[in-house]
Amino acid sequence: MSDGSVPDTSALEADVKGIRYARISRDTRKSNINGIKKWIRQELAQVDRNTARFFYERGDLNLAKFKPAVFEKFLSYKRAQAQSATLSGYRSAIKDLYRLKRIPMPDEYGDDMKRFFSGIKRMEAELNHTNSPRNSGKQPLTYSLCKSLCEATLKRNDSGFSHLFLTTQWNLMCRSVSVQTFQTQHLVTKDDSVGAVCFKMKTNQGGSGPRDPRHLYATLISPSTC
Repeated sequence: MSDGSVPDTSALEADVKGIRYARISRDTRKSNINGIKKWIRQELAQVDRNTARFFYERGDLNLAKFKPAVFEKFLSYKRAQAQSATLSGYRSAIKDLYRLKRIPMPDEYGDDMKRFFSGIKRMEAELNHTNSPRNSGKQPLTYSLCKSLCEATLKRNDSGFSHLFLTTQWNLMCRSVSVQTFQTQHLVTKDDSVGAVCFKMKTNQGGSGPRDPRHLYATLISPSTC
């Protein structure tokens, strides 16, 4: 700089750190890592009396001690409760933690882990084929139930907020977090409808997908749901 002062790089460093953290959702990563910590303290501690080695003094996970073999034990335990898609979330969280801490990722998280997950998926498919399929924690919202909820929200004394939120989410078929972050510049007029542009979706985290608006229509047949 012309005055000889040293530029403040703290903001730039914060931006760089934020970009690294944006690889997966901060809340998702935190939730998955906390799930692993809970398993160590409550389940693994029953057979391993030295689980303290898996943590730093602040309680952060010590990746130098939490080896891939231990992570596979965790996945085997969770397999009885969760589907392979959920288990993949734990794997993503661990890998992301390695990247954030700039620690070289063990080779076991490569082909060995892929084979491990491939085996889990085959066993899951076989179980679903020979037994009642295991349901995940999410169930689809039926139209009849949605209509009942919409009618109930009309009676709430909240200036129509809950009704607007519910009908917007239903008509756009998007996640609640997408509705929560909508702004007026995301809305466009489209003939007899209101278009909403979703720049980031669960299946388009990088925002590189199509930006065609989704539409909100009014209907005289069921005014409570629009």
